[in-house]
Amino acid sequence: MARGPGRERLPDGECHLWVVRVEEALAVDADRYLPWLAEDERDRLRRYHFERHRREHLATRVLARAALSRYTGVDPAAWVFGAGPFGKPHVTSPPGPVAFNLANTDDLVVCAVAAAGEVGVDAEPLDARGDPLELAAAAFSPEEIAAVRATPGADRRRLFIRLWTLKEAYLKARGLGLALPSTRFTVRPQGRLGAEISFDPAVNDDPARWQLASVEEIAGYQLAVALAPGERRIVVRRSPTLEVQTV
Repeated sequence: MARGPGRERLPDGECHLWVVRVEEALAVDADRYLPWLAEDERDRLRRYHFERHRREHLATRVLARAALSRYTGVDPAAWVFGAGPFGKPHVTSPPGPVAFNLANTDDLVVCAVAAAGEVGVDAEPLDARGDPLELAAAAFSPEEIAAVRATPGADRRRLFIRLWTLKEAYLKARGLGLALPSTRFTVRPQGRLGAEISFDPAVNDDPARWQLASVEEIAGYQLAVALAPGERRIVVRRSPTLEVQTV
């Protein structure tokens, strides 16, 4: 059985993003991580039709356990997870103040960890397919659609992906899924990495409590984080293994 990570203090004023490449991390003896998983997680692995999806799920679940263990000292196999009404994962046992969220896409898995509060993370490849205007028309607010339409050339796709990941990060932080239509709130980029958010009057939330930020440190991908309460430093940490070893 693989060893879990050692304990590290997670400052209240930071959010750590653990980023792992799936194929790099699972290049040798991927099954060594299976003892970390609960029986329902192993059952889900067996139900995947495609090996790529199986490996992505395995990496995501193992990364969550390893990252949480790094800051708590809990054995990675000891975590018990539940899910909210719309599927957001959370820890049911052992109790603790660490909040987390997960994202995966095209050989990349990400785990955001913060000292309590709400956290959401999203990741998308910069070469994602689809027409930005068509996609924006289905999922963005009128203001966001106008911003995408007014942006020319390759910058249009980059803006679309930036907005998309920021909106997804917020939705994942709230854990409301499709119960909160993405057209009912607006994200406005501020500077190179910051963002502001506003809501339709019917949305029960306060923009002032949120910190939204884009992350561009991973080549070929756009990441975004949503945090409440905000005012935290976002620290990107890459690991060649799922035991979250700093490199």
